[in-house]
Amino acid sequence: MTLPTDTTEQSQALPFINEMLAVVGQAPVNSVEDTNQEVAIAWNTLGRISKEVQSEGWTFNKKYDLELARTDVTVAGATQKRVAVSSQVVQMDLTKNGTNLGRDVSIRYDSSSSPAGQYLYDLSKNTFEFTYDPRVDVIELVTNESTNAYGLHFLPKPIQDYILARGCTFFSNRAVGSGEQYEILKAKEDELKAMALEFECNQADFTFFGHPQGGNYYTSYEPYKALSRY
Repeated sequence: MTLPTDTTEQSQALPFINEMLAVVGQAPVNSVEDTNQEVAIAWNTLGRISKEVQSEGWTFNKKYDLELARTDVTVAGATQKRVAVSSQVVQMDLTKNGTNLGRDVSIRYDSSSSPAGQYLYDLSKNTFEFTYDPRVDVIELVTNESTNAYGLHFLPKPIQDYILARGCTFFSNRAVGSGEQYEILKAKEDELKAMALEFECNQADFTFFGHPQGGNYYTSYEPYKALSRY
């Protein structure tokens, strides 16, 4: 991932980069420059870790029941109706409904089509072509639409902290290689991961009953109601 060139984005990225530099004993920098190798490595590490963590799927980057419009794609001189998949999409699956019943899909790249790119592939019929506009559930990367940068400032604070801690652990292990320092950073990473998961559970209202999306009508036991007197 290239370093940000936009002034606002640079100022937003700088605190995260300086935090990673401090971990390996480097002095903070006042600007983001390609000529500084440590800065470039720190930024690339953050981008990669950000993509890895986001790919797990969280409440902030999941979308449900989206209707995707098909587009015309030319294949061997013939026109097909396909569902194009953005490069920002990590995972896409059909929403469970009557129209999608009995179908299974995957994301595949097709270099023989015009335009070439990623499309939704119907595993049930072994074809890229769809006869209807499907409704899907997706996990997509949160980025700056204009620069395609995976800066942490686009994400919720608990997720920011977890990604930064994980990035510091990786960066330190690569730059310093100290086993003792790695253990200290890994412990902090694990702590912040637990906080990120707690944030996720509070946001999503998960239960062990496995209710479908939007169908959790269970109200847990609340002691104050049992103790209330009339």
